[in-house]
Amino acid sequence: MGYGAVHPKGLQRALRTLDYMEDSWTPLTSAQREVLDLIVTHVEATEEAVTRDAAVTQLVEEGIERADARDRIEQLLLKGYLYEVGDEIRIPPYDSGSPVQ
Repeated sequence: MGYGAVHPKGLQRALRTLDYMEDSWTPLTSAQREVLDLIVTHVEATEEAVTRDAAVTQLVEEGIERADARDRIEQLLLKGYLYEVGDEIRIPPYDSGSPVQ
């Protein structure tokens, strides 16, 4: 459990502005977008934090190779679509005009 979790708090707000992110931030590849969608869908469905290891496992169960899952999560972190706080991976908050506060 040393990597992180996606925190559901503020998820709806983040989802409403996801299109804004794609227009303003470094574009996602289709593979990265697929991973982001799967992680967001999982968090939305469970309303629980998801560790990075659990997210990788979930992606493997969806048919993504383990190494690819790790790499895509890392790319989402580097591009700012996800971020880490302590043991959690979070979806950034968004507010009118500013993708990250």
